[in-house]
Amino acid sequence: MQNMRTWKRFGLISSMLAAGACSGAEQQTNEELALEIGRGIGARCPMAAANDEQARMSCAAKLTDWDLLRDTMAEPFMWGGQRPGKGYRLSDSDTTRFNQLVWRRMYLSLFMFTGEVRLETDGDLTVIHLPYQLRNGLDAGSYPYPFWHSKNKWDTWQLSPELILIMEKGKLTGALRSDKRPDVEERRKRYVDRTWSGQWEWEKDGQKMPFVTLYSFLFSANNPHVQAL
Repeated sequence: MQNMRTWKRFGLISSMLAAGACSGAEQQTNEELALEIGRGIGARCPMAAANDEQARMSCAAKLTDWDLLRDTMAEPFMWGGQRPGKGYRLSDSDTTRFNQLVWRRMYLSLFMFTGEVRLETDGDLTVIHLPYQLRNGLDAGSYPYPFWHSKNKWDTWQLSPELILIMEKGKLTGALRSDKRPDVEERRKRYVDRTWSGQWEWEKDGQKMPFVTLYSFLFSANNPHVQAL
């Protein structure tokens, strides 16, 4: 009987140790994955001229074709601006649900990254900090909609210093534009002011705008289903 109790205790302790080891390995895996994601985004969307349309298209294509990012992102994916004074919980900020393909191709490609990656752990969250510059010199039709219809919104895109990606249990569940403004004066030197025409949709040279919201931008030209859509 004593031996049976001893073996039961030994089995319980072994299980606890194994669980702890797995937890540590999982945490390390999350950090390694987060670092790979952060570095990969920077490598695919490096710094360029703010009005370089081709650099944006190249970034969008690479983000679209990147299997690791696709497989790591949750569906739907939450996106918005970090509410001032709040932390990294997505529920604490105003966010919108996006299809993950739409977000990474249409929205994430609007940023160009310095290549710096900083990781932070906040409870059960792994937080990826990516300093960025906005492609604020593109044609108006290159943005999903006129962000400058609201100066406050346009400011959050241009003056925010970094993109914050939130990872939970190995999944990227959302992203925020940071509410911090440590280098606001420096960023104002690159600020592009825009005046909203009052139109959400328009045409340019016979092309519907904004063109990035069309299926022809989201999917490849040789996709056999685009025409039917």
